[in-house]
Amino acid sequence: MGVDDQWPEYMPTIGIELTVSTGTLTLGANSILEHEGDYDWSPDQVRGVLLKNGAFASLLAINSTTGAITMASGIAVSNADEIEARFEFVAKVSLPYVTRVHGLRACTMTVSGNGTTTFDDTNNVMPVPGWKLALGWDAADKLRVGVKVDDADSSSRDITLSTRLWGPGSSAESSTTIDLTDTTNAQTLTADFKQKDVRVAAQVQLTLANAASNPMVTDTINILLYEPTEIDSYPVSFPTTGTMLTATKPAGYWSTKLDD
Repeated sequence: MGVDDQWPEYMPTIGIELTVSTGTLTLGANSILEHEGDYDWSPDQVRGVLLKNGAFASLLAINSTTGAITMASGIAVSNADEIEARFEFVAKVSLPYVTRVHGLRACTMTVSGNGTTTFDDTNNVMPVPGWKLALGWDAADKLRVGVKVDDADSSSRDITLSTRLWGPGSSAESSTTIDLTDTTNAQTLTADFKQKDVRVAAQVQLTLANAASNPMVTDTINILLYEPTEIDSYPVSFPTTGTMLTATKPAGYWSTKLDD
């Protein structure tokens, strides 16, 4: 099976301009999805929305040919309003383990008078660390996830890695911080749940922000594993062997692929 049949290759990489003028927020003409050609558009794999103070404010349309991002009209804003341009990517159901992968990039700013806040490869830059990931059931039959950092990409912050059960009544959750300065050791997290506890799916989530406060970019990748019985034991030799997923930075954006 080819890589494209198993995991998504590319996470959304966004260049967006949020402009405030006399109480109205609009998008700048340079707002764009950098690699629209990597997605399916029927239905759309990448969708965007604009939030104001956590509530829906506008759809963000993405041109499937040019990648241009637009919205129908400006929205009214006031000082201290928090604006979030959110872009979500949903992969097709994929192998192995009947997997669903969901990616999110959120560009967030706080309104403070007139001006333009830009998120791109020059302004409010989002680091794209390189890492390897492995997962499997440990000796106690709990889900274990390992991450080996290859390159921090100059990130000043660390990745939050978490696991939880997915579905009605699911609450078991654990988390840890992946130190991006440690490029030597595999860092691991053991979930609070066992294989028998998975009713719908097991979720593995990695989150990284480029700053502690606005303006801020946050990337999140969720891996939903729907067939727990098909997941093997955790590869104790990881990262020497057993890598399942890699994240790299080709052409300046985040690529994930099955390591086969």
